Amino acid sequence: MLSYQLDFFIPGISPLLASSRKQILHILKSRIYPLFLPQRKQRRTMRVENFGFFLDLAITDVFAIVVNTLNLVRFVTFSMVPLLHGKNQSPARVPLQSARW
Repeated sequence: MLSYQLDFFIPGISPLLASSRKQILHILKSRIYPLFLPQRKQRRTMRVENFGFFLDLAITDVFAIVVNTLNLVRFVTFSMVPLLHGKNQSPARVPLQSARW
């Protein structure tokens, strides 16, 4: 008899599908000694899902996208000013309107 078969209660065709003796004994113990019932406070307390942290992350991501988009628009507008007004004019002389929040 092979050594691995001594570790199993019913090895069957494949040792991977066999139930171990430890697992079988553990199931029997859980039937003999059931888990305790919940305490009174746990029975009365309502469980509420809290997604506050993930909502904060989502809001932060949205604001980061908006700010980056506004910065990109300002950069593109600022870099296009010399092309619109001629190459000799400095971009610092041309007034640039800032976006309002």
